[in-house]
Amino acid sequence: MDLNGRSGADSQHQFQPRSFLVIGNLGELDSPNGANKDKFRSFELFRRSLRTPEVITFDELSAGASSSWTTSKAAIDQSRSVPSSVLNDAIRQIAGPSSGPAEAN
Repeated sequence: MDLNGRSGADSQHQFQPRSFLVIGNLGELDSPNGANKDKFRSFELFRRSLRTPEVITFDELSAGASSSWTTSKAAIDQSRSVPSSVLNDAIRQIAGPSSGPAEAN
């Protein structure tokens, strides 16, 4: 039942998966004299006018991936500093009783 007391058969769900359009790079908005403000403003207006897909550049995607990798690597490095006995105990608590085959007598 939902919050209004209706069964699941009567309710509808709307899904809108995130999508991305990856184009160019921010360096293309530069001119020999520095940032081309008109090009940059035009790109930002275009980007903000679209809700789906989200518009990002290749260098923004790369920076985001690098940031995610750095964060993940730090978490992995930190988990390696935890004694394996502590990790095994935590896994046993999450998994509950062993569901493996019973030992033969």
